Amino acid sequence: MFDFKSVFSFKKTYIPLILSGFFTVLVLQNEYQNIQSAIKFAFDRVKSNREINQLFITYSRTISLQRDRFIEQVYESDVFHGLNFAFEDGTVITNSDIDKHSTFDRRGRAWYVCAKKKKQGEYCVTDVYLDVLTPSRLRHVITFSYPVYEDGKFLGVGVSDINVDALNADTHFMKLEYYRREKPSMDFYVMNITACFFMIFLVLCILRVLFFVLVDKVFTQSRHDLLTGLKRREHFSSDKIDARTKAFCFLDIDHFKSINDTYGHDVGDKAIKSFSDCIRNSIRAEDVVFRWGGEEFLILVRGKKDEKPDVPSMMTRLCEQVEAINIKGVPKFTVSVGFYEYRVGDDVDLCIKNADIALYKAKRSGRNRVIRYDSSLAMDTLG
Repeated sequence: MFDFKSVFSFKKTYIPLILSGFFTVLVLQNEYQNIQSAIKFAFDRVKSNREINQLFITYSRTISLQRDRFIEQVYESDVFHGLNFAFEDGTVITNSDIDKHSTFDRRGRAWYVCAKKKKQGEYCVTDVYLDVLTPSRLRHVITFSYPVYEDGKFLGVGVSDINVDALNADTHFMKLEYYRREKPSMDFYVMNITACFFMIFLVLCILRVLFFVLVDKVFTQSRHDLLTGLKRREHFSSDKIDARTKAFCFLDIDHFKSINDTYGHDVGDKAIKSFSDCIRNSIRAEDVVFRWGGEEFLILVRGKKDEKPDVPSMMTRLCEQVEAINIKGVPKFTVSVGFYEYRVGDDVDLCIKNADIALYKAKRSGRNRVIRYDSSLAMDTLG
């Protein structure tokens, strides 16, 4: 049976832990690079807007007759979307989604106050905040603002918003709402590294369990007989025979061919299955059973080094339990048993052969009985 506890032991989780750390670094590095690229692109755009804004505002002051017409065409064109300017007198021109008719005085906003203190060419960047002046929907933004001067005279503040929600749309672990471009907080890094690590660790642990369940299932199926669930003959190993092995016992269903011929192979399979279940329920935990072939089974009786189990009594009780099997549609049947008592140093192939000789003797002696191998049986076989 698959042991979940062993899979989750510390010694067996160090590989997922190491891999989780490795993949965490890769994922966060990729996320960080994505964010940096998105922010760089956004800042390049708003810096371009700054140059355009400064050019348009200063140029508009040189034309008096068509000034309003020029501003209207520029600041309502889709080409220059995102250009906004707040004059020193409180007038606002905008090419964004904000309410153009709002009476809200932008000169009191933090971005305006900050930019007004800056020199030509300098700028201000706010922290992330919720923009409530967008009538279509609320959004988180970073505001980029800068002063515009003409001949040293302050004209007003140009401003562009970076939509953080849009930047954050393709990121999964690093949330820009808590991001600070100049100085990211340690809490931010700890939170995201921890979350990412445990997500990857959980996925790897799940994959590990699924892998071991699959391997265990395949391994079990390859080693065990599909009909009976017992070990297959191909997986019997002489290397496992040691001082704890006490006897080799061969068991064979009596007149099994007649059961198959009379009732069909389906009933024969049921007989074999019921016999194997009876063996499994009768033997001790330390004993090992193999389906040797067809209706023949091998039991390795095992015990402590100095223990001498009563093999004849064990096998006789098993024969009695087989006789008591009562399954609808399956005729009553008996088994014959031949066994050889193992001594340390005995040749394993010879032990198997001797147990088979004892089984043959049980069959010839009338079946439904237990026969111990001794040297006289070998002489009978030769004779």
